Amino acid sequence: MATIALPKLPRNIEFPVTADDLTAVAKDTVYIAVGSGVLTVQRAQVARRDLQTRLGKIDVELAPSEWAHSAVDAGRNRLDDARTQFGRLGDVPAVHAIDEQVLSVEDRVDTVLDAVESKLPTPAQFMLNTVREVAKDSTAQARTTLGLDA
Repeated sequence: MATIALPKLPRNIEFPVTADDLTAVAKDTVYIAVGSGVLTVQRAQVARRDLQTRLGKIDVELAPSEWAHSAVDAGRNRLDDARTQFGRLGDVPAVHAIDEQVLSVEDRVDTVLDAVESKLPTPAQFMLNTVREVAKDSTAQARTTLGLDA
């Protein structure tokens, strides 16, 4: 098995951010994650209650096959409504405020990672770039789902 010799890093590396900056970014990230989670849970509860109400109104006197088709259609309609409502979260001012904070944190993290990346060996730079691309794709998908990409 071959060994890889890593370059020695100088002991007096200066980073463009302080530990306080990193702590602030971490706190912002936690607050954003908790807020997003709370909003998601509340939306899910509202959707669940609405679905229970709609399912309670289905006419049980229908023939079994008609009832099944009716239930499937009602479920599809409810799912479409939920997708539409979820897409409207981008119209909520609080969601926009959270999105702005996420984008701000993302910019700060990118600045730090840009500085660190140049000091990494090539394989580590490749890994860091891959992780950053996946994170940016995930963020873009979430923003599209919430209707924030416009």
